[in-house]
Amino acid sequence: MMDGIINGRPTKTFFVNMITRDISIRDAILDLLDNSIDGASRINKDDYSGLFIKVNVSKSEFILEDNCGGFSLEVAKNYAFRFGRPESAKALGGTIGRFGVGMKRSLFKMGKSFEVESKTEIDHFQVDIDVANWLVKTDKIINKEGVEEEIDDWNFDYVDIKPEINNLDAKGTYIKVSELYDEVSSQFEDEAFLF
Repeated sequence: MMDGIINGRPTKTFFVNMITRDISIRDAILDLLDNSIDGASRINKDDYSGLFIKVNVSKSEFILEDNCGGFSLEVAKNYAFRFGRPESAKALGGTIGRFGVGMKRSLFKMGKSFEVESKTEIDHFQVDIDVANWLVKTDKIINKEGVEEEIDDWNFDYVDIKPEINNLDAKGTYIKVSELYDEVSSQFEDEAFLF
């Protein structure tokens, strides 16, 4: 009898469909607001004076901007853009989010393209995602049988932001989702949805 490997990895399309299927657009927005509130709480949980969260929606885009401290490049690399929170992750006391899918789930739910810019005391970077391109992005590995194999590349690329080119003046986060799905676009045009 011969031993071997049977591929059990999920596809990105399946995974994205699974995490976005049971969330409403309203809840997707609330997940993003929760992240801003968590940031504000890290600054001062007792006083939010001077802090803001701005949300702009239209039939063509969703924009959230805050001055709630942003998140570091280390957090982006190890937690914020990972699907799920690693068991080794430090507990974040006083935060609303727990499972590590909120931001990604919200962004994938709303549109086909998104950018996330974050500015902290030491880091300033941006992640731009064209969902269609990301879904087909692959990498090559050598598996345990010594055979080269093409696998889904789940990584997100980022760029460091130069001081003169950015959407953020203060420490915070800027999120823009464009190429909205039809369902989202029509809800954002509905005045009843906005109130």
